[in-house]
Amino acid sequence: RWQFAADQRQRCGREGITTAGTVVAARRFYVGGQPVARMAIRYTDHHGREHVAHTDTGASVEPGSVVRLRYLVDDPRTVDVLR
Repeated sequence: RWQFAADQRQRCGREGITTAGTVVAARRFYVGGQPVARMAIRYTDHHGREHVAHTDTGASVEPGSVVRLRYLVDDPRTVDVLR
């Protein structure tokens, strides 16, 4: 399962469409002593449809923040947040 998610995020880097989204929820926790933010991001795809995707990132984010991301056209819930 984890490997599939990692593969999908790599696909985002190669094939994804770049857009901006708004963080609608964020929760901070630690994994192995490293900070991680689990967040929900609302964005609009290239067809004008709104999506909410969930992902983890090492970046510090707050609800209301705007982030740049890439999403997969064939799986719009799979996103990769750009730094």
